Amino acid sequence: MARSPLTAAQQRRVQWKTIDRALAPFSTDSLTVLLQAALASPGCSRVHDHLLLLWTRALRTPARTGAAAAAADLPGLVAAAGRAAPGRGVVTDRVPSDVRGRVRFATSAEERLLVHPGQLAHPLLVLRSLQLTALAVDEPARAAVGFGLSDVLELALRLSDHTLTAVSPAWPPAAQDEDPQVVCALTEDEVGAARLLAGADLGAVTAVCGQPEDAARALDWLTEPIEGLPLRYHRQAPLLGPVLAVTAHGRRVAVPACAATDALAPAAGRLLAALPAAAVEAAEERLQDLVVSRTAQLLGMEEVPARPGRVCALSAPADRYDIAIVSALAEGALSSRIEEARSVLGELTTGRGRLVVYGGPRFLGPELIEDTVYLHTEELAEILADAESDLAVLALFVLELTEHPGVHGVFYRDVLDAWTAWRRGRAEAGAAESRSLRRAVP
Repeated sequence: MARSPLTAAQQRRVQWKTIDRALAPFSTDSLTVLLQAALASPGCSRVHDHLLLLWTRALRTPARTGAAAAAADLPGLVAAAGRAAPGRGVVTDRVPSDVRGRVRFATSAEERLLVHPGQLAHPLLVLRSLQLTALAVDEPARAAVGFGLSDVLELALRLSDHTLTAVSPAWPPAAQDEDPQVVCALTEDEVGAARLLAGADLGAVTAVCGQPEDAARALDWLTEPIEGLPLRYHRQAPLLGPVLAVTAHGRRVAVPACAATDALAPAAGRLLAALPAAAVEAAEERLQDLVVSRTAQLLGMEEVPARPGRVCALSAPADRYDIAIVSALAEGALSSRIEEARSVLGELTTGRGRLVVYGGPRFLGPELIEDTVYLHTEELAEILADAESDLAVLALFVLELTEHPGVHGVFYRDVLDAWTAWRRGRAEAGAAESRSLRRAVP
């Protein structure tokens, strides 16, 4: 008999007693070390939500002594979390971003720090979008709350770098024949490396930031009591929310590196919500200037309007597509700005591709493309980098997505996946045509 799908309430519910029984034999200190190692490990990236439930529960319950939890105990703990929270997500729709790449991202001071991708499919795009947004919002944010978005970004990056610097030397090399059914694999060497992080002084982390006092205020603002975390399940939102540290057992504990990266987007949203409306409006004007400038640079356009306005319309006559550029900071403003840009393009000449480029801290999700393609500035940057800055290839992509005779629209979940599939299709078609021509030549 087919199993009925879980209701929304069942997805949110956690049977904490099941988790408590699994955690009971082990000491609190050894559990936090084990789970810290697992949450940083490339071998456990599919089950971060379940591991975070275990981590938060170990810190929420009274500190206790017990057996030392080891790597061999992790599969049983993850299985218990799966039974306790069967509706929680396990990443199966894509291969998680591989932390073994040891990707680095430059701070405003050009210091390159190790990045844990968390559950983000495209972490560098998110980081670059927030870095550009910070240029527009830092000044009003510092006036309102005493720190800027750039301080939040640097703080999260330093927490990630601090963890990965300690544990990455212990990671086993990737195996070409890794079993996709194994969703959580950890070595004792990784656990041993994570012990170096136990009791880490977060004051030392803020002290090395570019603006130490501002970073300390940001950390205070993004610290929550462990008991107060709602741990609400949402497929598109990080479990811990805009949190970089928790207070538990009389001390402050940094969230795992993966959670620090995942916290950045909601932290930016919370910071923007704290700004006065007039400050947000002024910052949006500044952001629009920055987004138009970056887009023009990417597209090789030398002339752009000095005051671009809410919608900046540009044209690429040689490439047969028109462009409208918008940006948004306020919650809920992005959709209306994009529709405004789409309307502006609809008033222009027909028979050309239509591209809306948008900027800011938020990204669109799955889209049904009818007559207009929507790209974040950083998605545009990725596409052009892959196309080796060939604007004609971009134009053809836009044209083929917006002109589809006999088809209502083109649906995709991720525009970069759509780009990759389109490029692969073009390459395969070209190869097939080449083979056909070779057969036709006597």
